[in-house]
Amino acid sequence: MAEVLARAPARRGLLLALLAINVVQLALAVVRAVRDDDPTATLLAVLLAVLVGGLAVGVLLAARPAELVLTEDALVLRRRLRPLTVARASVRAVRGDVRGRPTWSHAVVLQLEDRTLRLPALEPGAGVLVPRLQSWAGVGEDPDERVT
Repeated sequence: MAEVLARAPARRGLLLALLAINVVQLALAVVRAVRDDDPTATLLAVLLAVLVGGLAVGVLLAARPAELVLTEDALVLRRRLRPLTVARASVRAVRGDVRGRPTWSHAVVLQLEDRTLRLPALEPGAGVLVPRLQSWAGVGEDPDERVT
């Protein structure tokens, strides 16, 4: 049984607007470079083409935001690059980035056997995720605290 607990907030709107504006600017720069045969305009068109290409890649990467998926024995952070799986047995503590105040926190922090892992900003926030993950893992806010 896999349950999607949270998703990263989508930030595609601004990138699409920037991409549209820069495509128009690129078209105008190419027309000017062809019409005027100006090396400065050609350089500007090339730089704008690189910028538009970078923005297009950004829009494609933002198309699939990260998801936090909970299974019976693992927590999976699905993201485009480097998905991450955390075994339930390796979780020692779950807290927010503001100790003792999960509702004030912006991110969830997992204390694992070998390292500390800070999850990216997700919706719903840490105020909802921290108690849910603590009950799933059977741990508290401190590594020495075990919940039975």
